[in-house]
Amino acid sequence: MDSTNPSHYKDVVPGIECIELTESMDFVMGNVVKYLWRWEHKNGKEDLEKALWYVNRAIAKPHNFGDRGFDQDIKYILSHFDLMTSRALDAIFRWVERPWHGNEKFLHDAKECIETLIKEIK
Repeated sequence: MDSTNPSHYKDVVPGIECIELTESMDFVMGNVVKYLWRWEHKNGKEDLEKALWYVNRAIAKPHNFGDRGFDQDIKYILSHFDLMTSRALDAIFRWVERPWHGNEKFLHDAKECIETLIKEIK
């Protein structure tokens, strides 16, 4: 069994993987789709409850970072992680702010940091 790409994501709808839909969605909606996609094949009621939790969050809580401004919030968030995790998150945040063509460098920076973290664990 492939633990990073299990069958409950690729065998539910022939020819379509869950990630093909969710990769273009925001995190909250992507999780709603993910849990609805797999609930009959993985965790049953627990996955449905998770999908409901994310739907309720999307309905009830507008997504903003408060009064400090996005840059201040990023600094605050990053201060709670080790250096390599912080670098990976920072690169992702920068890409999210500027997802247009040519800024894939941010994604490659994040990938390099994550790969370094994985190597350090082994």
